[in-house]
Amino acid sequence: MNGPIIEKAKQLLNAGGHVAAICGATLALADAGLLDDRQHTSNSPEYLNLSSPLYKGAARYKGEKIVADGNLITTGSAGALELARGLLRCWTFLRKRR
Repeated sequence: MNGPIIEKAKQLLNAGGHVAAICGATLALADAGLLDDRQHTSNSPEYLNLSSPLYKGAARYKGEKIVADGNLITTGSAGALELARGLLRCWTFLRKRR
């Protein structure tokens, strides 16, 4: 179901593009192993552990509202505003670099 989206996320991350995930999207990234080696957050560590048997990133989980690790930004369901702010900061920075 999430296959094409996850493949695009992998391509973007590998090419240096930015990927942002909120709520259930963090679960899809966890299922794909994309959170195993990156700092991240979500609804809770229990949410990821219980919902994704493939999740191996618990050691890198941060109990913060929003976490950016390189070109990956994650947040839980309560972090929509923070995610929007983070994306705007990123886009503003990129526009200034042009």
